[in-house]
Amino acid sequence: MLTPAARKVNESPRANAITGMTASTDQIAGGAAGSTIARRVFELVFATTPTPLMRALHRRGVLTPIQEVRVVGRRSGVERSFLAVVAETGDGWVIGHPNGRRAQWVRNLLHAGSGTVVRPDGRQVRFRATELHGDARTAAIDAHRSAQRAPFRSLYGRGRNHILATGTYFRLDPAD
Repeated sequence: MLTPAARKVNESPRANAITGMTASTDQIAGGAAGSTIARRVFELVFATTPTPLMRALHRRGVLTPIQEVRVVGRRSGVERSFLAVVAETGDGWVIGHPNGRRAQWVRNLLHAGSGTVVRPDGRQVRFRATELHGDARTAAIDAHRSAQRAPFRSLYGRGRNHILATGTYFRLDPAD
């Protein structure tokens, strides 16, 4: 049974299509520490993405703006490969993760400071990564969301407050 305070929070519940759980708008939007529900939804989406299929589609150029990114692991020293949205902006590329430092590749990139984007044609572009803060970070979050395809653009829009609270975003500059 819900307490009066819990009832007030749940006055306008929304059903989570994946888990069937309900959450209020405030819970979905997140607070200063981000939203547990949004974090778990993003984790579920990323965990259930069929990586081999995504890699095959990437090689065929079907998945733009999703790119293969390679970063050296912070503990192993082994180059790790993952697929991520690399959004093009007027200032270059931005990349990020809505759950921030919870993502291993974010921790690896923070440690390494550089990596490689592998374009669908196989061309490799080395980059230096700069973690973004303040207005530049907010602009990167918005550019990253705009680059998303449906239905992910909607997911990133609904989770924007969570992303603003917890997301880690980088500007990628050519390493030359």
